[in-house]
Amino acid sequence: FKTDLRGLLLWLEEAEAVQAKQRDVPSNMHKLELAVRRQREFMLQIDNRKPVVLSINLLSKELLAQGTPESRDLWLKLTSMNQRWDKVCARAAVWQKELQIALIQCQDFHETVQDLLLWLEEKGAEIRALEPVNFSAPITVLHNKAQRFKAIKDELEGAHPRITSLQDT
Repeated sequence: FKTDLRGLLLWLEEAEAVQAKQRDVPSNMHKLELAVRRQREFMLQIDNRKPVVLSINLLSKELLAQGTPESRDLWLKLTSMNQRWDKVCARAAVWQKELQIALIQCQDFHETVQDLLLWLEEKGAEIRALEPVNFSAPITVLHNKAQRFKAIKDELEGAHPRITSLQDT
């Protein structure tokens, strides 16, 4: 119990320090994507600590009922912890909403998506130009087409991380 409480209080200090640095939403697409990724990780940390907060509060009820000087100190720590926890969670929700709004409004994001859509359209046109495959064509023609299909496949797979990153944001 005490270990969980100490650990959560330390994490709250770290979380508050992180949030103190979250002043202005980045306008640069790259920095905005990075902020969104960090926020997603931060929200996971919050989700992972929710059971600990609940456990601490449940376990503390018995200790608080004892009415000892230690229980008074514990009550003060728990009150502070719960207030800080609520503030961190509320601030995290606000920051996440601000990032989402910025992302939607970010011109770079829209331009990136538009460029990617045009690029995908070009790849589709390249594929359509290679079809249909006439299997009675000379082997060199078939080999060249197969190499081009493989090159397009490699290009599409190479773009997958970028597409996934845009989808995640």
